[in-house]
Amino acid sequence: MPDVFISSGKKFFPTKQFKSGDTITIKSYEGYVESNFKYPDGKVKKVNRFMVEYNGGEYQLDMNKASATLLANKFGKDSAGWVNQQAIGEVLRMPNGGQMIEFKPLEWKD
Repeated sequence: MPDVFISSGKKFFPTKQFKSGDTITIKSYEGYVESNFKYPDGKVKKVNRFMVEYNGGEYQLDMNKASATLLANKFGKDSAGWVNQQAIGEVLRMPNGGQMIEFKPLEWKD
């Protein structure tokens, strides 16, 4: 079973378990909400929040803007219309030593 955190009865996406090439299925759109992160100027960062299926479990996923833009180009700008669509992820290493997951439509061609 993956290591996950639970808040408000929802499991957060297990980012440490995720590998490049893994896929998710979008189950629902939860809205454009405030995240736990702030910009350097102190303004709270907002994200698109989804419930997704991954490895047989359902998880809350706050999607970054890069991924949301890639998916919108394929599935349309209305995020609520992305339900039951699949996406493939790539783990990207960041200059600060961290990582992020970039999601693209499953049938993405570079």
